[in-house]
This record gives sequence, C-alpha cells and structure tokens, in this order.
Amino acid sequence: MLFLSRLPITRFICYFLMGLAGVAVLAISAEEVSTRIYRRKAEWLLSDLRQLQVGKSTFEDARAVIMRHGGGVSPFDHSGCSPAHCTFDVGLEHYPFFIKVWARFLNVDILFHVLRALPSLGLQDWESGGDVRVDGGIVTHVSYSVVVRVSGGWVVRRATDEFKVIPEHLQSDTGQRSYFVHWSNITTLGGGEAIRSALTPQANAEERRRAYDFDYNCLTKLGGCTGLCQVAPSALADFLKETGQMWRLDEHDPNCAKFKQPAANPNQSAHP
Repeated sequence: MLFLSRLPITRFICYFLMGLAGVAVLAISAEEVSTRIYRRKAEWLLSDLRQLQVGKSTFEDARAVIMRHGGGVSPFDHSGCSPAHCTFDVGLEHYPFFIKVWARFLNVDILFHVLRALPSLGLQDWESGGDVRVDGGIVTHVSYSVVVRVSGGWVVRRATDEFKVIPEHLQSDTGQRSYFVHWSNITTLGGGEAIRSALTPQANAEERRRAYDFDYNCLTKLGGCTGLCQVAPSALADFLKETGQMWRLDEHDPNCAKFKQPAANPNQSAHP
C-alpha cells in the first residue's frame, strides 16, 4: 500500500492498463487453444462414427467407439442395453473459458442471457455429439450433429443420420432414397433451425461425402458462425436444389449470397 501511495497516478494507470492488456491476451490465447482442441475432438468423433457400418457393425463396435470418446449408454434408453437393443450417445460441449469458470455460480436464466450475448462479442459456444443405435446385435442408426449459438439465443443445428431403413415419418415425404436433406425448426429455449442430411448404406461416394460435409472453420475463427449458410454448405445447397425454398435463406447473412440461385424444380433429385 505504501508503494502504491508513492506511485504517480498516471504511472499507476499505465501499469494497470498494461496488466489488463496482458490478461486479455492470455485469455484470448487460452480461448483459441481451447477452441482448437474441441474442434479436433469433434472431428475425431465424426471420423470414428464414420467407421461404423450401418447394417454390418456390431454392438461391441458401437460401444467401443462411443466409450473411446467418453460416452456411454443413452440416459433415454430404458431397454436395459443389450445386443438386442441399445442406444449409445456422447456429447462434446465447448464454452468460452470464462463461462466454464463462472457457470457454476450462475442460475440457468442468467447463464442463458450471457450465452446469447456471446456472438455479439465475437465469441462462440457450440457442441457436437453422436448417437448409435443397435438392434439385433447390428448397428441400425448412426447420428452426428453440431449445434451452434449464433445470436440472441438462436441456434443452428447441422446433423447427419445414416439409417439401415428410412423411418416411416421421413418416407412419406421422400420415399426410399439413398440420400436426401430436410430442414426443421428447433423449439427449445431460444429457438432455432436445423438442416439434416439422411442417407442409407446404398448411398454412393459423392452422396456420402456431401452428407458428412461439416464445416468447422467458422467455429474456430473470431466472430464465429452466423448461420446455416456457414455451418452447412453442402447440405444447404442440396436442400435448396431439392426444394427451391430460397426464402429460408437469411437475407442479413452475407454468407448466403452464394446460395441465391434460381429456384429448382421441387421434384428434382438432390443430385444430378
């Protein structure tokens, strides 16, 4: 205290600002490292899930993949989990470093308001996850998704599902096809939108490439993601080509400009 009392106020202010700048640099550096680590984990999870073959991989194959990434039996699976039927899941959540530190001291409402303000500060929170379902000892469904908060609490979700057999609620709109894309609303807190690719083991190499095209670049850059036009480039292009629903593009997102092409025939296939 004696030292501070003898220190000229202008010099004290300079030292204080320099200290704040140093802390800010360290915080930004730590955040960048954390983001890149979680991105690698998300990419690794997707790579491992793609090694599972729907209709061929076994119960043990599925369990090994999910447990390798820290997952286990889904809490929503009340079947007892056996080779006859089981659902495994795993999730990876990335939040800015200071959120991880202070989240335990904030109630849910305050935390939500903090999170919804992050995109305007150039910060991003997002999560990725996977689900694997086994029936009769064989993998019948593999799902992977990335959920990103973009602004005002609004979230966007990019997902891919591979089914042994397309569920009936999807068949009514699409029939039995090897690859297609659909769009849906998210009705949870904050709201949002989702673009989902679905395919079967019969999908060809190009269809599989587009179905599993996840763009992680905007997750690891300052400013983060702004919407589906960044998160789901191939899937969104296929959806628009399939349906011609250009009105779903965010007119305020400059990243959507490349998708603004003449509407396609709604009955046209997702691929030529």
